[in-house]
Amino acid sequence: MNFKKEYEDLYNQWITELEQVNVIDFSEENYIRFQESKSQINNFNLIDNDPIKIRLIKEYSDNFNYLFDDFLQIRKLKIINSAMALEEINLNHLIEHEKFFYQNLVGSFKGYNKIKIVSLLEKPQEKLIFDVIAKPILEKDTLDVPEKTEPIKSTHLQEETDYQYTLVWMLKKTPPLVGVDLKIYGPFEKEDVINLPKKNAIILINEKFAEKIELS
Repeated sequence: MNFKKEYEDLYNQWITELEQVNVIDFSEENYIRFQESKSQINNFNLIDNDPIKIRLIKEYSDNFNYLFDDFLQIRKLKIINSAMALEEINLNHLIEHEKFFYQNLVGSFKGYNKIKIVSLLEKPQEKLIFDVIAKPILEKDTLDVPEKTEPIKSTHLQEETDYQYTLVWMLKKTPPLVGVDLKIYGPFEKEDVINLPKKNAIILINEKFAEKIELS
């Protein structure tokens, strides 16, 4: 195996993915090829025990692993953002497990939006109207003037709109994303400071795209 060529091919894929907003075309064949290259590099054994060669192989292996893992994480983040925005992705650009991941996410977000719309259209006053109509009013009954009541608060709506935000510091160039508050954030440059919805911030932090800024 030509390790140098494999590394250069992977680097070109990684840098192209990093620079593009949309997911780039990546075939199943290339995915398998890079997986096999990663395995061979990690299990490569030198005939001699030259410490310099051992260190070089270790650095080469670490760099290859980082590029490949980061490449897949960038694609994963783009897929999540597109699914949240219900944006269509060319499925021919995705490998098999990415297709299932994207389709399942889209189905989940569509179902969530349907439930949210139904809940917003619900009218809690209907039950009150039914109770009044169902009880016949007799002539001898007297109608008391109702006391002034506080407007009904929907805890569901309050939960939907009450978002928590986290201040983060971007570690690398990142494509735009759709926040859980349905606002568009980005694109971001390295070292940008941005206040994001907490759920989005957690994703970026876990994927090593950002660090949380602690405010004392």
